[in-house]
Amino acid sequence: MALASILTQGLKMFSDIGIGPSIIQSARGNDPEFQNTAWTMQIIRGVWLFVAACGLTYPFALFYNTPALLWVIPVAAFPSAISGFNSTTLFTMNRQLTMGKLAMLQLGESIVKLIVTVVWAIVHPSVWAILGGVIVSRVFYTAASHWLLPTRRHRLTWNSDAARELLRFGGWVFLSTAVTFFAQQVDRLMLGKLIPLELLGVYSIALMFSRLPLDICSTVTGQVLFPVLASITRTDPGRMKKAITESRRIILTIGAAVTVALMTASPWFFYLAYDQRYQEAIWITPFLGGTLWFGILQASCDRALLAFGDTRSLFLSNLMNFIVTVTACLVGFHAFGMPGFIGGVGLGNLVGHVVIALRLAMKKLLKVHQDLMYTAAVAAAGIIGVWLPESLSMNLSDTEGLVRLVWQGSLTLIAGVVTIKTALSLASKRQPDMAAVKKTST
Repeated sequence: MALASILTQGLKMFSDIGIGPSIIQSARGNDPEFQNTAWTMQIIRGVWLFVAACGLTYPFALFYNTPALLWVIPVAAFPSAISGFNSTTLFTMNRQLTMGKLAMLQLGESIVKLIVTVVWAIVHPSVWAILGGVIVSRVFYTAASHWLLPTRRHRLTWNSDAARELLRFGGWVFLSTAVTFFAQQVDRLMLGKLIPLELLGVYSIALMFSRLPLDICSTVTGQVLFPVLASITRTDPGRMKKAITESRRIILTIGAAVTVALMTASPWFFYLAYDQRYQEAIWITPFLGGTLWFGILQASCDRALLAFGDTRSLFLSNLMNFIVTVTACLVGFHAFGMPGFIGGVGLGNLVGHVVIALRLAMKKLLKVHQDLMYTAAVAAAGIIGVWLPESLSMNLSDTEGLVRLVWQGSLTLIAGVVTIKTALSLASKRQPDMAAVKKTST
């Protein structure tokens, strides 16, 4: 399933022309003709993804010598064709910051997927349980986007001016997401040939947990921050620096708290919840979580460039990330094994963020001291809560193991308190500009 996901996710990113961001960022984002043209292009892309995945199935299965992929990949790619029919109202509501219904729809999809997957796995534990959950939940999400959300009736349309604007904005997005695929997936692509598939599966599970803080921050910046920044660029660009600084303080605080909690708690989670086959994840997960911190730094600010329509800088960032990741991972693996490989992933993320930071610094929109302050805090917590206890005995029955438990448990508690305190503080604060932003966006 990890290998099939790499292929299907890669095809999605290779064909991404930024339809959603185009609707959010464009002055014509609420125009029915513009949206119907975008919907038509979205359907064409979804069907192309499915056909392309089927065409690549045999050579991909042959390369990895895994015959099961001949059946898994086409089924895993089918949800892409379904998603092509999603209503563009999803992007309109995102543009207008109507987040409540979007959140409920996404929650509903997750619940449907969870129920189908768990029940199927109990009845017939296999990879098909995962695929069945994805397909059923995707059908639910697509249907609900048309029936449960306020929307105009979609129809197949091709407006030349709208198509040109969508493609012009999406040109660099296409290149950027194509390179992003390599930057984000190249670790598993290489490990598929460097290590046994069993260890690749453990690495994929560890990566799933390690990406949790980054996924949270990326969701916030993509669904909330980007529409706000796009509105500011259309109405009052002079407020951009203040908006970036204040939003980054919130995002980095939450990101740092969740990262520290994951780094300190994940070894105990895998020790207690998984059997001996998965014990490598005890050290892989916190190590990966630390290296992905640089991805959080980038996610907290790169939407500002997208709001300005500067997709070229995002492409350069992802390109440098990919080049450095491949080189550093290969050198690190041959020199230090898996720790060196994971270190290479972190170096690639760091270089990618530096490109974004330099571009924003040229526009005088970024305060570097924020990055240094939060990075120092995460590094200190990692040293105290993970590296230092890890240097002691792993045996929980002796005194050193007890010390390790106290240290990591304390840091996990602190991180949880900080996260909850931050969330409550944000919820209680009045947001004076939000109504104006929603009105302007509408």
